[in-house]
Formats: sequence, structure tokens, C-alpha cells
Amino acid sequence: MPSTNIVYVCSPDWSDQLIVSMYSLLKSGTTFDKIIVYCVGSPPPSWIFVDPRVEIRERESRPEAEILVEGKFYVNKAYLCLSESDRTVFLDADTIIRKPIDSIWRRSDSDVIARLTARVFEPTWSASLWNDVQKKVGGREGYPYFNSGCLVFQNGAHRKLEKTWPDLISSLGRGIPVFANALHEKGTRLTEQLALSLAMGVHNLSYSLMSPNDHTYLWCGEDYANSIVLHTSGPRFLGFIRSMGLSVDLASSAILKRA
Repeated sequence: MPSTNIVYVCSPDWSDQLIVSMYSLLKSGTTFDKIIVYCVGSPPPSWIFVDPRVEIRERESRPEAEILVEGKFYVNKAYLCLSESDRTVFLDADTIIRKPIDSIWRRSDSDVIARLTARVFEPTWSASLWNDVQKKVGGREGYPYFNSGCLVFQNGAHRKLEKTWPDLISSLGRGIPVFANALHEKGTRLTEQLALSLAMGVHNLSYSLMSPNDHTYLWCGEDYANSIVLHTSGPRFLGFIRSMGLSVDLASSAILKRA
């Protein structure tokens, strides 16, 4: 059977979100070999987990972050490429896992399983500009643009992106920033997210699409009654979990060792 790692990348100040997300993951019944948390900075002393499958790996902020004005922490998501497993499931720390994620990957043996980002459905999205960027970087024209908050990589495909993805982040940040700005006209440019899908296209990774139930966007007002991975978005996270009867204290007491 393929080995499966669940990967998070976060900074210590996102400890509350991470603890609640991991609590929901462990309760969900998802099958995995290891949870790896790439902590950008020194892990809090409280991060001593009851489950022996949890591994904390301290890392420094990636150098590519220095060239970005907005969203620069997200560059660190590229650490997921270091996961040694055949299958790597990446989760943002502001996700709530409501059902086993196994049901997503059991439907497909594609290299990547991901959901289209909501940006591609907005009136100002430019499919022609997206195709121009893909051609410029040597990628597959027409390759989808995915949200990077929940990703399933299979067949070791994530390891192919270890160099290509950061290189494209640098290209978007230095050489062709006009594309990142134009494709994200409001809010964070999400250069890391743009570069990820471009890198997948460069390697022509096979893909399958997640549905709104597989990866639900709470910030879009989507119904989450049947969701597997519920993506809350950072600012809404703590308020939302209270409405679900969850709390940081509950999660901490369940998955952290007592001092």
C-alpha cells in the first residue's frame, strides 16, 4: 500500500488553528502513516503530541519570501515537497476535517487531486492571460488553476515540484510580476498558488478535480453539510469553530500531552 503523509506548514502564531485542525483530522478516521508539521520558526513548548505519528520539523522562512510584498508566508508551503511518502495530503491550518479524506483519493490514481480556485469563476478572471503565462513558463496550456489549501499528491508527484515550484514563485515575484498582479487584482496576490499550478503544468501532472463537498469554501458561502474538508479561511476560523461546538481548549486537551 502507498505510504500517506498529512502535511501542514504554519508559523507558531497559528498554533490555535493547527491544533483544532489536527484534532478534527484525528477524529475523522482518515488513514495515514504520519502527520508532518513544517513549523516556520521555533515550535511552541506545548507542541508535545499524544499521537506518536505526529512529527514537528522546524524550518526557516524560504528565501523566495523576501521578494514578495503580499502573502509572503505562503511561499513556505513548498516545504510539502520534502515529504517522503508516496501520497502526500497538504492541508492549510484553517481547515476542519469532517469525514475521512480517504474517500477523495480512493476515487482516483491521478498525480494530483485538487479543486479549482474560486478566482477562475469571477468575471474579471482572464483565461487568455492565464494561458499566456503558462506558455511563457513552458507549461501545459489550459492546465487548471487550483486552490492550494487542500491538495492530494500521489505517485510521489509532489517531489517533482521541489525545484520548479520555488523557481516559478521567484519568476512571478521578480521577472513577470505583472501576471501575478493581473491574475489577482484584489487582496493577496497568492503568487505561491499561481506558481504551484504552473509548476504542475510544466511537469504535466495528471489530475482529477475535487468537488465542493470534497473541499468546501466557507468564505464563498458554500453549504458544508456534506463536506469532507471545510476550508474556513483564517479570519473566520475561531468564530466559526465556536458555532460547531469546538474550542482550542478542547482540542488541546485531547491531542497534546499535559505538562
